[in-house]
Amino acid sequence: MHITIFSVLIATASCCVAGPLTDPDLLAKVQQRGTALEEVTKSPVIMHRVTAALCAEIPSPELVAEEKGNPHLDKFARLYVDKIGRPAAEGHEPVHPEGTVLIKEKLPAIAEIEKGPARPGTVPELFTGMLKREKGFNPECGDWEFFTVSGDAQKLTSRGKTASCVECHLQYSESDFTSRYFVPRRLMEAAADGSVLLHSRDAYVRGKKMRYEPQPNKNTLGFWTVKEDTALWYAKLAPGLYEVEVLQGCGKGSGGAEVLVDFGLGSSYGIEEHFIQQCKFTVEDTGHFQNFKPRVIGTLEVKKEAGEGGRGFNVKVIPQSKPGVAVMDLRQILLRPLKP
Repeated sequence: MHITIFSVLIATASCCVAGPLTDPDLLAKVQQRGTALEEVTKSPVIMHRVTAALCAEIPSPELVAEEKGNPHLDKFARLYVDKIGRPAAEGHEPVHPEGTVLIKEKLPAIAEIEKGPARPGTVPELFTGMLKREKGFNPECGDWEFFTVSGDAQKLTSRGKTASCVECHLQYSESDFTSRYFVPRRLMEAAADGSVLLHSRDAYVRGKKMRYEPQPNKNTLGFWTVKEDTALWYAKLAPGLYEVEVLQGCGKGSGGAEVLVDFGLGSSYGIEEHFIQQCKFTVEDTGHFQNFKPRVIGTLEVKKEAGEGGRGFNVKVIPQSKPGVAVMDLRQILLRPLKP
């Protein structure tokens, strides 16, 4: 994707605009990463070259052009988030709460002997961060403030509505302007009987309101009051024919929503997705949103070549209408293998 880089708004530590967290507060968060903030990445994740080039103190157009085309450029990153922001960072909630701090630790790559795969270094080059500010602070980009900190975590080098950061993060509006690229992917696999369970606790939510509700009496995707909100799972499916069953609930008078379940191949990180099949169903009024009813909505045929490359399937739930107060509550989708 071509990204145009605008001039960067740089503010030194001595002239940063005061906010919910002071400059020393932000530095302390970086210095105490791993304790004050929790690591989301299981291990350092290699960065896309364009992202690595953009995540610099002053990502000039010349620097980006030089580095994104450099075949020897590799960078790794760790992602940290505070406790209040972790559910949204991992995709269980659509929007990060005000005050959330996300910190990305940028690490150099060290080449192994005999031109083997690169491994991450241990000394950070730079820290880039996002702070969720009060409503109205930066409405164009989800009210996020961006900041950078030197690799030794001793100096706040920029802070504000950094134009290059905004330009990059605008493409992730469906996930509160965060890419979730560094979040380990939850890939659903088959049980002993060959069935694949797509439970609401494993879904990635996209949009404004819909979220996973963990309470035992709910344990569902709820707050589905915005038609455009969607749910996404990644699943590993063996070739064969599957029966598709949804477990849905719907409050009295809110039934009738038309919902599409889309099965495809690809990635949510800019790689083209390839459509495989769709199932469509009409939400049934069950008398209460937590009164769940199993519904078989169709079949899915997985061909041998469809799962090659280990990419997994994308399973998306996409409402087409919302005649009531909410689309539905959705606890799970079950893909049950059928005998030929």
